[in-house]
This record gives sequence, structure tokens and C-alpha cells, in this order.
Amino acid sequence: PINSRREDIVPICEYYLNYYRKNKKFSFAFSKNAKTKLELYDWPGNISQIINYAEKTIILNQNLNNEKDYEIENLPLDMGEYNTVDKNENNYELSLKEARNNFERDYLLSQIRRFNGNIKKISEFTGMERTALYRKFKSLKIETDKT
Repeated sequence: PINSRREDIVPICEYYLNYYRKNKKFSFAFSKNAKTKLELYDWPGNISQIINYAEKTIILNQNLNNEKDYEIENLPLDMGEYNTVDKNENNYELSLKEARNNFERDYLLSQIRRFNGNIKKISEFTGMERTALYRKFKSLKIETDKT
């Protein structure tokens, strides 16, 4: 399944976006937020599901203004379970420390999934030193290969 190669998801989508951009004479791009959503989505299928998804996104957005790139923030809704209710909805009843810990734990777990546990990439993306990440993992009780 494509989930085992998350780092390939965005390049595949961008390849088809560039292919259609050249042939159909339109211009738009995936925003950083959209790329993150694509990487974090739990794709149940194989590469053909990603290709179909990229084509659908392009078709749904082909009437956009061609003068500048369009940042795709709202991906097609059939990404399924990615569009879930905000997990942090109930954090208002927690202390600030507890709410912050919940957010940091969810955030770091999503980065672990996104980068397949590659601490160097997580460190670069989050702007945290690797040693600080390991301390944070330990304090939040996040299990990794080295904690």
C-alpha cells in the first residue's frame, strides 16, 4: 500500500499536476497545508488511488484564474476520515498545561507518521534539536525506536 511510502504521495500528485498544467495551460499548486493533509491521510489503496485523486483535484479546479498559482487548501471531500471533528474540542475543560501537552502529543505523533519515524526529518521540519525531541517524546510518553 502507498501508506508505507508516504514520502512519495506529494511527488506523485505534483507530477500529475505538472503534466496537466503543461497540457491544459492552467496554473495552480498545492499549498503546504494541502501537502501535509495529503501525506497524513490514511490512503487505503495503491498508487492508482493517488493518481485518480490528483486527476479529480485538477478537474475540479481547472476553471481557476490562470494568471497566478492557486493554493489548494480545500481538497475534495472524499478524502474520507481525514476531515474529522477537531480532537482538541474538549481541551477547554483542561488546564493550559494539559491542553498544551495534548496538542504537542497529537502534533508530534502526526509528524512521526508523516516522516515514517525519521527523527532527522522531524527535527528539521519542527525546528527542534533531536535531543530536545527525544526529551519531549519521553515527557509526553511517546514511544519511538530510541526512547
